Amino acid sequence: MLQEGKRLKDKLSRLEESERLKPVTRVTNSASEKYVLQRFQREFDRIISEMYSDFTPENIAAAVRGEDESVKLNYIRFKELLVRLGMTTEATEEAGLTLELWQAMERQEEVTLKDAWTAILIILRVESKKSDENSARL
Repeated sequence: MLQEGKRLKDKLSRLEESERLKPVTRVTNSASEKYVLQRFQREFDRIISEMYSDFTPENIAAAVRGEDESVKLNYIRFKELLVRLGMTTEATEEAGLTLELWQAMERQEEVTLKDAWTAILIILRVESKKSDENSARL
């Protein structure tokens, strides 16, 4: 009985290991990702232009491409962006997740708009080719 338990435990650990190493299957195709990216881009641009009324859409696009680093977000602005995008709420239990994301970006005071854009795309699990992103933002 002890040997049977040990074999079962070994079998379960092998199954867990194989599940962990199994590649993640994609549930979207490139057309749906492109749609999500375009919709996200419009919403992101709208929210940033509301938050920073003195920046033009061209300034925002340049900042997302990394060409203009004058648009920066502090933690409060970053959290406001996430709330306006509907990715989090003002709830205290979610504040820890926002802070954890902020720290994962290794920032203490400010983050560029490009870094915020990239972090949010990673959360959304949307893959964006650099050439597609730059041509779409021109």
